[in-house]
Amino acid sequence: MKKSEVSLLLATAAAYDRRTSGDADVKSWHAAIGDLDSFDDANQAVIDHYAFSTEWLKPAHVRAGVRRIRAARLANVDRALPAADPDARDYTQALREQIKAVADGRQVRLALASGGRAATGPTAEYAAARGADYARRRAALSVACPVAACAQPQGRACRVIGGGRRPVPEGYHQPRLEAARAALNADVPAPAEEPAQPPVDTAAAPAAPALPPYCGRCHAETRTRMRLAGEELHRVPCPACHPQTIS
Repeated sequence: MKKSEVSLLLATAAAYDRRTSGDADVKSWHAAIGDLDSFDDANQAVIDHYAFSTEWLKPAHVRAGVRRIRAARLANVDRALPAADPDARDYTQALREQIKAVADGRQVRLALASGGRAATGPTAEYAAARGADYARRRAALSVACPVAACAQPQGRACRVIGGGRRPVPEGYHQPRLEAARAALNADVPAPAEEPAQPPVDTAAAPAAPALPPYCGRCHAETRTRMRLAGEELHRVPCPACHPQTIS
């Protein structure tokens, strides 16, 4: 914060406790809390303090209040994760920026672009990490979905039929990809054909348990989410659809 903002902060406090402040007070308070990024959060911390306490306000109270405000915003940060594959190389950076944006109270959409400008699309690193899967998805989303029960417009991922707003794991229905191939003169990577596998003796080994229905909010293949613990990011099983969390 600037010294002028610290002065305004002390003016807010004075409205509650009738304190007087001069240049020396502003300088001392700025030395103690000037590193806080948001004046709005600090000012709200002052208001919150006097809403619930009769104790004389000190810089430590402002810091504690700002921490509570930011922690409250981060409580549901997993609901606002970037729409990217956690295995992509630029995902962690995008996630860190988005978490900071949520804590700062800024619009998440602007947090993923430098200078507050709208994002222009995936980076080259992200596209390379996704490979042919990304190319197919990008091609499919270049046309509207021809499936009547879905009918998502160009650029919007397909939804699970009968599943509300939940997206399909691949992001598109197969007829949509076929329509994109026709529109783009088949310049779309075809799904890789897996080599023939020897027959499996189903009696020799138990069948793997079926995965729970996909929740649409985690990584579709690993059924994991990125969770903030302190200042570190950790990948954890999705509480909604990971097999370990479903009894």
